[in-house]
Amino acid sequence: YLVQHLVVSVVGGPVGLRLTSALAGSVAIPLGGALGRRIGGDRVGLWCAATVAVFPSLVLASRDARMYALATTLVLATILALWRLVERPSWLRTAVYAACVIGSLYTNYFTGFAVIAELAAALVVLRVDRRRLALATFAAGAGALTLTPWLVYARAQFAHGSSPFWVGSVGFSTVGGVVFQFFGGPSIDAGVPGAFALQVLQGVAVVIGLTGAVMLAARVRRLQPPIWRSCAFLAVCGLGGIALLVLVSIWHPLVEARYASVMWGPLVCLVGVGFSAVRWHRAATAGLVVLVGISIVLSVALTQPNTPALASDVGRQVRGQDLVASSPASYLLLLAYGNPATRSRTRIVSTDVPWYWGTAVFPPGAVLRHYPVRGSDVTDRIFYVQVPGQPSAASPPAGYRPVHPRHCYSTICVTVYARPR
Repeated sequence: YLVQHLVVSVVGGPVGLRLTSALAGSVAIPLGGALGRRIGGDRVGLWCAATVAVFPSLVLASRDARMYALATTLVLATILALWRLVERPSWLRTAVYAACVIGSLYTNYFTGFAVIAELAAALVVLRVDRRRLALATFAAGAGALTLTPWLVYARAQFAHGSSPFWVGSVGFSTVGGVVFQFFGGPSIDAGVPGAFALQVLQGVAVVIGLTGAVMLAARVRRLQPPIWRSCAFLAVCGLGGIALLVLVSIWHPLVEARYASVMWGPLVCLVGVGFSAVRWHRAATAGLVVLVGISIVLSVALTQPNTPALASDVGRQVRGQDLVASSPASYLLLLAYGNPATRSRTRIVSTDVPWYWGTAVFPPGAVLRHYPVRGSDVTDRIFYVQVPGQPSAASPPAGYRPVHPRHCYSTICVTVYARPR
């Protein structure tokens, strides 16, 4: 977010907000190519680079104004830096690996699982000697120690460690969701326009991606030992980190596709290795071309709540003592997109708003425990804003009735309530 803040100060608007992720996702392409080249030379490297460039989950993360694309790219960088370090140790390569670890940890805490998995993979799969492993561990540890000042500054975050979280317990649905979103990209909500068609496209992407993975699995025993060992190294780097996330989730649920995404970059490279193993190269190329189309469609499709449109319509209607009763999920967005009239009337009416909805930056008076008491002579309306599937504000008080049918803007809806005269 610090990097994003600096970029937005130069390039404003949505372009600036997305630019950091877009650049980070672009850097992942040559990193994927470099990892693939170490497995099977230039040809495999090109297949891996092409796969990273078109894989829907990576493309969509590179579109969003969040840290996940940068974290995924930095994890790929740590793997490549570690691989180079244990092959031919030097203080320069040690410093590069430590720098990559620092960058990844400061971007997302969950990259720590990836770093642990990488060191385990170097020991178990690459079978590095003690001296080289000690040097790599020293670099990773030194990088992790630099996070200490930030952890002291942000210690208030850890007060929420035992609080309820939105992630469900470990089970088939949570793990299966991670697998599906790895191949097809983020899930599509039912209220999104054309949701079924988009889900079909995601299903096609899953089939294509699984084909690459199956082709690699089918041929892995026939690969030469150096190639087999390199593939196993990437597999342990990716799956090992996700496995640690699952283990921790037994204590505190954290299995969620976005968190796992920072560790699945090397697995995308392995899918590219699988594509390179397909005998009918035209079929593999056609599969990548289809993934290009799917990624483009999913990138331009509206898959999020169209809060700007809702805020604009509500802003033209509110007046007097009207109240905009927002769900916790949409509150900050309404403040961001609403006009002054909307912002001044927007509140969450609830007895409990969990911290993870951004309560730390709520303005004073943002949450009301109950609806304001109005006199019978006061004419007011309640614009009740909901995000289906997310917690809602308390229901309007007795005496208020809908005066207009619920109107939805993609996956965010508003119902206008008033008291009969």
